[in-house]
Amino acid sequence: MKETAVVDQSQRKITGKVSDNEGEPLPGVSVSVKGTRNATMTEVDGYYSLDGITHNNMLVFKYISMATQEITVGEKYVIDVVMQEDIIGLDEVTTVGYLTMKKRDLTVAVASISAEQIARIPSNTILSALTSVPGIRVNGNEIRIRGNRSIKADNGPLIILDGMPYYEPIESIDPNDVESIDILKDASSTSLYGSQGSNGVIIVSTKKGRKGKTTINYDAFAGWGVTNWHNFKPMNADQYIAFKREAYRAAGTWKDESDDSKIFLGNEIANMGNLDENWLDEFLGKNRFWTSHTLTIASGNDKTQYKVSFNYKNDENRTRPNGDNLLEGYKSDRYYLSTDLDHQVVDYLKVGISSRLYYYNGENKPNPFGGLLTMSPLTPIRNEDGTYNAIPTGDPYVKNPFLSTVDEYYNDKTEEWKAFIKAYAALDISEGLTFRTNFSYNPAFSARGYYYDERSNTYNDPRNVAGMHNNRKADMVWNNILNYKKTFGIHNIDVAGIYEIQDLTHTNTGASGKEQELPSYLWYNMGRLMDSKTLSSSFRRSQMISYVGRLQYTLMDKYMATVTFREDGASQLSKGNRWYFFPSFALAWRVSEEKFIKEIPFITNLKLRANYGITGNHSIDPYATLGTLYA
Repeated sequence: MKETAVVDQSQRKITGKVSDNEGEPLPGVSVSVKGTRNATMTEVDGYYSLDGITHNNMLVFKYISMATQEITVGEKYVIDVVMQEDIIGLDEVTTVGYLTMKKRDLTVAVASISAEQIARIPSNTILSALTSVPGIRVNGNEIRIRGNRSIKADNGPLIILDGMPYYEPIESIDPNDVESIDILKDASSTSLYGSQGSNGVIIVSTKKGRKGKTTINYDAFAGWGVTNWHNFKPMNADQYIAFKREAYRAAGTWKDESDDSKIFLGNEIANMGNLDENWLDEFLGKNRFWTSHTLTIASGNDKTQYKVSFNYKNDENRTRPNGDNLLEGYKSDRYYLSTDLDHQVVDYLKVGISSRLYYYNGENKPNPFGGLLTMSPLTPIRNEDGTYNAIPTGDPYVKNPFLSTVDEYYNDKTEEWKAFIKAYAALDISEGLTFRTNFSYNPAFSARGYYYDERSNTYNDPRNVAGMHNNRKADMVWNNILNYKKTFGIHNIDVAGIYEIQDLTHTNTGASGKEQELPSYLWYNMGRLMDSKTLSSSFRRSQMISYVGRLQYTLMDKYMATVTFREDGASQLSKGNRWYFFPSFALAWRVSEEKFIKEIPFITNLKLRANYGITGNHSIDPYATLGTLYA
């Protein structure tokens, strides 16, 4: 008798959890069935689920900066995965502090994201790419590297743009202009930035012009977003009526339909059987649409290289980027213009200048979501003429949550202009000895204007209110770097000395009041305000001087040691506490270079690392240490 093998082809659901090698859950990991379109992503807690899986399917797990894993399902119903860091590209150069080095020589914790990896996640800002890095939490515009470290001071990471501190939001950097992002996490690496490094450091390197023929590139992207309601389904009119009657029946208030007047509003009773309004669908049913257009021209020869890039991004979304109100109305236009010019003056001297210009125009609306949850399906959203029904319940204190979407009732707009201009000169003094001086100027200006009156759903004062706020900043940074690299047989040394000064100023003016003479004036004619006028202004200035030294020693390409020190003097701190010394050291052993490990074929790079460092946080407002006098 011939036996026939029976294979179970029944479909089933596969669940599991994805985490990193430290056991932390990884959100946003792509989980797909190989060769099909069946795919999902892990949730915030790292869990995922996939339906319609058979035993011979193969699951593919992908995550930026992690090695891709492929696992055959077999007879399993639960598949947990531990993602490992991608060890490809050990000879690639990464940025660590003020200098660069090969990844294979690192003694500190550095995570890197390449331009190709950023391009895999179409987004209007860099923030989406950062969510893929283990140890980084992104909530709206808020970035945290390995958690919070201060109760009152700033917990955001230091941003370094092309080697210089950048004190503007990271979303003002064009993601299409980014060559790489390096994130310094541990104390040994961040101590290189002393009093600024305690919250971690994000180093952004932008694209430059290269030697070769002239190239013109145009890149366009358009996205359409649809809200996934999951299991969130509001009650329809019949369900709402039955639910309310049963609730009040249990309370002893309702017995039959004759008691409806005790629990329903008059217009609700009138609309029974005639109206079934879905308030949430009116909001969540709106789709998101965003676009990006980038034009880049680049060229270069042996002496000179240049690049010019322009990018426009548009976003119409319910989601504000600040993370505070995840469903607020939000529209924005962003414009980026970047230029780079590098010139080899003589064999031993190279100079360059670059600029990053940014303009933002956006409008914000208050969050209607909470109010929509309380609206009855028996009350109409709009009047017969298509306008919003201002008082749908008949109660003047329960307004239509959509009223604030009307600009005539609620208007709040912001404009921002930012520039980052950098110039440098690099001098080759002798073999292995180089000197580089960098100077950056970072002016920024923002203007916000707002107007709203009692016709909006968030404001009940009969006197309208208007206000405007202007902010101006000017940051200047100058640093000088002396670097010596030399190889002596099996020994390699890398020594650097750095001197840096910073000067940061910030001025603010504002005006607000009530009873604008004509609503059409908005915030453009503040002199016509008739009540509760207020004026405000402020000035802040801080300065810092830093001395930095670093020594890295490598023996036989296997044993590495790094010693770093930094001393900062920050003007915003109190006298006697303005200067502090930040030392660190790190040791590393590339075990994979030992003979007894090389014989193991599946180990290509194994490194043991230990480090220690002291970092600080000087992120307090200038003059905060001074006494305050109120009159």
